[in-house]
Amino acid sequence: MASGTDLPAQQLFKPAGDNEEKSKLSSGGPSKYKLLISGLLLLLALTHCASPGTLSGGEKDETPPQIVSEKSTPNGQTNFRPSQIRLTFDEWVRLKDVGQQVIVSPPFRGYEIRLKGKSLIFDFGNKDTL
Repeated sequence: MASGTDLPAQQLFKPAGDNEEKSKLSSGGPSKYKLLISGLLLLLALTHCASPGTLSGGEKDETPPQIVSEKSTPNGQTNFRPSQIRLTFDEWVRLKDVGQQVIVSPPFRGYEIRLKGKSLIFDFGNKDTL
């Protein structure tokens, strides 16, 4: 009895759409769809990476720097002879115009003011000014 098809039994039971291209894809090589999806994901990641914008910077700092007495030169001494006085603050300080921002009373000359880290240093050299 003939069934009307002269195909061998192996070809009769093959799934539809099974061809040489499908066998190439299942051989371990990347498919066109995988490459397309990978490319789109990479493009999406690169376009959203490091988006430019303005930084808020947080709230405005209203509190002035406070002197940390444990790290500063001791106060209230008699016969004080060191060549410098160090005032250490709890935050970084910035001086633009030393003559206007730092007031020494009673006024005298012959000293240098410099910043080092969070400290303001009055350097008198080897002079006996105090």
